[in-house]
Amino acid sequence: MPFAIVGPAPTEIEAALGLLYTQTVEKAVEFRGELTLYIKPDSIVAVCRALKNHPDLHFDMLSDLTAVDHLNDQDTGQ
Repeated sequence: MPFAIVGPAPTEIEAALGLLYTQTVEKAVEFRGELTLYIKPDSIVAVCRALKNHPDLHFDMLSDLTAVDHLNDQDTGQ
């Protein structure tokens, strides 16, 4: 059964954010109606502010923000 995304479609978000989207979003994944954007760490505030302030998007709540700390990992492949 397909699930609908609640809120703007990924293409609408990309179009609304334009250059900010292409410069900051590393990956976008849609799974079971939930859209996950992988944002460059130094751009999180700018993207959140743009999503909140854009008149066509109407984002008004950040429901989840996660991170992974690889600082002490010896086997990161880098």
